[in-house]
Amino acid sequence: MHRVNVLITVDVECWPQVDHPLGENIGNEISHHIYGRTRSGEELGINWQMDVLNQHGLRGVFFVESLCAMRGFAQSLREVVRSILSHGHDVELHTHTEWFGFPPVKSLVGNKCAQNLKDYSLDEQVSILTIAKQHLENCGADNVVAFRAGNFGADNNTLRACNIVGLPVDSSYNPVYVGRDCGMMFPQTRSQPFRVEGVWEFPVTCFRDHPLFQRSHLRPLQITATSFQEMSTVLHQASRHRMHTIVILTHSFEMTHLSSSPLGPKKHSLNAYRFRRLCSFLEKHSDLFRVTTFKEMVKHSLLPVETFVGEELIQSTTTNYLLRGIQNLSSAIFKY
Repeated sequence: MHRVNVLITVDVECWPQVDHPLGENIGNEISHHIYGRTRSGEELGINWQMDVLNQHGLRGVFFVESLCAMRGFAQSLREVVRSILSHGHDVELHTHTEWFGFPPVKSLVGNKCAQNLKDYSLDEQVSILTIAKQHLENCGADNVVAFRAGNFGADNNTLRACNIVGLPVDSSYNPVYVGRDCGMMFPQTRSQPFRVEGVWEFPVTCFRDHPLFQRSHLRPLQITATSFQEMSTVLHQASRHRMHTIVILTHSFEMTHLSSSPLGPKKHSLNAYRFRRLCSFLEKHSDLFRVTTFKEMVKHSLLPVETFVGEELIQSTTTNYLLRGIQNLSSAIFKY
């Protein structure tokens, strides 16, 4: 029986306050954005996510931001990597070049400070990825095979840079962000893995979320952006269409309502519910879905034997779209 590969990917990052010099402690940001510590003392970040995955016998891919190490936070990065590996999950490379611009400014390429990786030349991107990968490896990660650009802010040069640096997989292409932060250009919108510039590109899965009203509108398969009903609909359609891979997106902080309050964030009960339901669904339907990682796919030859072209994007239903809108609106208003 055909099984669809499913990658549960978590972008792990924290955001210092822009009006504070980086020399000051960013322990609160790490605690809130990465470990998900709420004002009640409950933690709903990476350790909670990994515990839920482990309860259902699943493995996740944690794209860990590593440029923070060049700004003095290598020990914090080391602790994050150690926690992920000790829970049995995979660490891959993630970069946010915004770290260059936090005061005092410190860039890896002269004095250049740009928000997205695509804003740098090929040679500059190679330098950035080389050093970022070294930081991640120095903090305990090994056999790094995949990369995702912060903000999905990559371009086709990023793929060339990945190939030069020795990263066989990229997952920076998010069709929802194309024309905004994402500068990757291809002849058509892609949803399945494809070979380009010497690497395999694994797009973040996107789907048509209300085809009745706006057929061209896309939504990423992201915990905070989609309801469980939409996720299960997309997964079942992927199975019926015998698709190769589905890439699911979330962040280390999505199970909380991020807040600038010194008290910290509140629990995001709706997103936590969605994450638990998704993991339970994938465990229950393990005959249809193989939850895997990029390392496993490279090691066990689970990469596609061919590039998929001309595939139709998956569609959800208008009913699911309306229900999700009600869920998200009520969660935003009442902070549950």
